[in-house]
Amino acid sequence: MSKLELKDFIVDPCKSDKAIEFLPQKKLELQLSKITNALRETAQLQAETPFVILFLFKNASVSLFKSGRILVKNVEEKEAKQIVEELLEIINKTE
Repeated sequence: MSKLELKDFIVDPCKSDKAIEFLPQKKLELQLSKITNALRETAQLQAETPFVILFLFKNASVSLFKSGRILVKNVEEKEAKQIVEELLEIINKTE
């Protein structure tokens, strides 16, 4: 898989929640177990399934889906983008 960057995602503020959704522009299948292990040092893991991991990262609640979809809650869009850029660095190291 090529290196993921913020430009590879469509950014969509969620209408019903204070959340920002990042949708990959191409089909992805992330290795969530590897990403979970990499996140243990910097994030507070809340839940893990084969399809999604939920965790606290940089004061935001984050849902990372196997499909590459990322949902960042309780922050403004600018901060959400910074969080996703940091997450993508971690994801890129695991792939």
